[in-house]
Amino acid sequence: MKILFVTSEIPPVKSGIAVSCGILLEGYKNSGHEIDVLTRSEFPHFYVGEFRFSFSILFFCKVRKILKNYDVVHVHGSVPTFSDLFLLIALTLKRNDRPYVVYTHHIDISMPFLSVFCK
Repeated sequence: MKILFVTSEIPPVKSGIAVSCGILLEGYKNSGHEIDVLTRSEFPHFYVGEFRFSFSILFFCKVRKILKNYDVVHVHGSVPTFSDLFLLIALTLKRNDRPYVVYTHHIDISMPFLSVFCK
């Protein structure tokens, strides 16, 4: 299977999400799957304190086009993050063009001013 793995971070980063994703990626590869990885770091971004802001929305059309090349898109993230963008993009594809999407939810981020998106 051809799998696109979408996550905020992967090893050598030492976060819980990165470590979990590293283990899964190794398992997928050892099982013979063709894996591509897309991380937040591949998009322009900036930090304000602990908050990370990504300009990934600017690449909506490009990402939408590449999603069609995969059997499965495995999205990892907390809410709200750039992983939500990939879920929305997948929903814009016609059912026949849409890969299977697996979403692994890692943690809720509590931001009262973004409570609508956190839900």
